[in-house]
Amino acid sequence: MPLILRVVSLNCWALPLPWPFRSSDHALRIKKIGEALLQNEYDIVALEEVWGEGDFLRLQKALKDAYAYSYYFHSGFTGSGICVFSRHPIVSTLMHRFTLNGFAHHIHRGDWFGGKGVGLVEIEIEQYRINFYAAHLHAEYDPNKDPYLPHRLAQAFELAQFVKHTSYSADALILAGDFNIEPDNLAYQLIVKNANLRDAWIQKP
Repeated sequence: MPLILRVVSLNCWALPLPWPFRSSDHALRIKKIGEALLQNEYDIVALEEVWGEGDFLRLQKALKDAYAYSYYFHSGFTGSGICVFSRHPIVSTLMHRFTLNGFAHHIHRGDWFGGKGVGLVEIEIEQYRINFYAAHLHAEYDPNKDPYLPHRLAQAFELAQFVKHTSYSADALILAGDFNIEPDNLAYQLIVKNANLRDAWIQKP
């Protein structure tokens, strides 16, 4: 029988900073996300913008009976914001922090401080080894005036190379996350073509 997996990815927008930068309804948001994940039988969950490790630990505690395996990827000043929850054993982890990651003097944006990148968890499901990647690329902010476009293009290329060169021994791979790109963007093509991926949304039945 074919292996069928239910996977979800969500940008939680969980900024732990003091007002006025803090996300609205921060604590309630984390609580409701945990409840929603418990109500749905996903196999693997990728979350982005869980910037505070405390929020990850709260989710980990709430989800431990359903998602026994989890990992938070540390990076940058605030943490990468990326974490993974799984019903199946996580046997190894690896992270690549993007080389080009915004501007340090753009404090009002914060991408540089977050240390965005791509995290890999190797998951064992029955006799299969699944490489599950969770990524978060630089935000766009303004499509008409986008000084961060070169950063996202560089990140897309690094992401594709990382996936390509770490997945040779995997039986299957899944890439999820918040890419901040559209299907007609060059960054999208760099990821899909260079890493030889298929877009599950476009090819859905």
